[in-house]
Amino acid sequence: MKGKKRNNRGIWQRAVPLNALALGVAISGFFIPIFTQSPAGLIDDAKSMTAGSGATLSAAVPENPYNTLAQQLDQKEQALNDREAVLNAREPASSVSMGDFFGFVSFILSLLLCGLVGLNFYLDSHRGKKHSVISGRYSVDLS
Repeated sequence: MKGKKRNNRGIWQRAVPLNALALGVAISGFFIPIFTQSPAGLIDDAKSMTAGSGATLSAAVPENPYNTLAQQLDQKEQALNDREAVLNAREPASSVSMGDFFGFVSFILSLLLCGLVGLNFYLDSHRGKKHSVISGRYSVDLS
């Protein structure tokens, strides 16, 4: 058996064209309906395929305070939304909101603080007799 070689090359030569043919059939089966049908037809086909595929289950429970709680909450939320809309309609529309006002005030305070920091640096640099960036106790006299 050592002398015999298996002929695997023939299998590969037959398998590649068959796989290519199967791939071509799968791709054409996907793209042909897209190019031949209108979008409305595709939607109708999708609806008809999915309509029969699902199983439905329904049950009825008599109403009690616990299973009507969500409905009561929805009604209260709608009532609150209506009251909010009425209050918003009563208020005059101001041109400047509170967020804009606080933003402007914080900007002015930031400019004021930057000015004070700059003034501090200026006064510190002119306080000593020597006008240098490094103070006198850290400088070395090389003369």
